[in-house]
Amino acid sequence: MDSNPALGALGGAADEAGAELRASVAAWAVAYGLAGRPLPLKSLPEDESAIPVAVRLETDFPVDDIQVDLKGGSRVFVQVKTRLSFGSRDPILRSVLGQFARASKVSSLDRHKDRLVLAVGRSTRELDSLFSALIRAKNSLGGRPSARERRALSVFDGLMPELDAAERAVVHAVACGFVFPQQRTDSPVGLGSRGRRACSRASCFARIEDDRSGTCCPAVRSAHR
Repeated sequence: MDSNPALGALGGAADEAGAELRASVAAWAVAYGLAGRPLPLKSLPEDESAIPVAVRLETDFPVDDIQVDLKGGSRVFVQVKTRLSFGSRDPILRSVLGQFARASKVSSLDRHKDRLVLAVGRSTRELDSLFSALIRAKNSLGGRPSARERRALSVFDGLMPELDAAERAVVHAVACGFVFPQQRTDSPVGLGSRGRRACSRASCFARIEDDRSGTCCPAVRSAHR
């Protein structure tokens, strides 16, 4: 018997919220693929090479929540968290950056094309500073980081002490983040609740070019009947 049912209920609610946010992010990526539009991440090119062609959930890659394959051959690996407090003591942030660190050591990761993404349901000032700093690091004309951005990067780097200078440079080249509110309204194609539920199932794989109906691809629907 659960000795603390209140904590158990909170944990269950958090798990449900996390699954719902992962489903929403996956559906959002599928929607851009269905519309034939590039995924709007600031660190990606704004052309057809960034159009999603496949979405996978719960992959074997270190950053494992969602993998989005793009038309130009790039891959976007997404870790989704409903919320986290940005600081060296936050176990959730430590876990995510541990995954980023492991990913930087994978030989197949292309620092020029692939992206490691932290998607969060709620923003904080510190996260905004980190995400801005990571975008700036990818732009030779981005200018010097602000004091707040430098502090955020210091925490970011400090949570991956196992990386050497070259591996840290890889993480800076591929890492980015964005805020994804649950009620996001910028998807170019409406995905109904049925599509979002299907895409939230474990280990599903959707080839987006299989379906332009605006719901969810046949590969996902048939796999979960």
